Amino acid sequence: MNCSLNVDWKAYALGEMPAAQRSSAASHMVGCVSCREELAGVEATLATLAMLHEEEVPRRIAFVSDKVFEPRWWQRWNPTFAAASVLAAAIVLHAFVQAPVSDGTTQARLEQIEQVDREMKDRMVLLDQLDKRLQPVYMQQARLERQ
Repeated sequence: MNCSLNVDWKAYALGEMPAAQRSSAASHMVGCVSCREELAGVEATLATLAMLHEEEVPRRIAFVSDKVFEPRWWQRWNPTFAAASVLAAAIVLHAFVQAPVSDGTTQARLEQIEQVDREMKDRMVLLDQLDKRLQPVYMQQARLERQ
C-alpha cells in the first residue's frame, strides 16, 4: 500500500471500526486508489471465507503411531507369508514321508540300464584302442598331404 494514512481496512470491512474513524476512512477511500484496492482485497478474502462451510473441530488428533492404525492379526497375513508357510509345511512333511518301495520291474529296469552302461564303456575302450593303432596311419597321411 502506497498510502501514508494508516487505516485498518479489516476492521472497516468487518464493521468493527468506530463511527468517526469509519466516516474518515470512507472519505479517504474516495480519493485513494491504493486504499480502494486494499479494501477490495480484504472484502474478496472475506467473501471467499464466507463460502466455506463450518466443520466441527476434532476432539483428538490421531497419529500414525497410535494403536488405531495397527493392523489386526488377520490383516498381517500377506501372500508372501502364506506361501512361505506352505513351503515350510511341505518340507517338513517331505522329511517324514517314506520313499516308495521299489518293485521288481524297477529293479529289472535298473539292471538293464547298468548292462547298457557296461557295454558302452567296453565300446569306448575298443574305440580308444583302435584310435591308438590308427595313429601312425593318420600321421603318415598328414605328411603325404603336406608334400
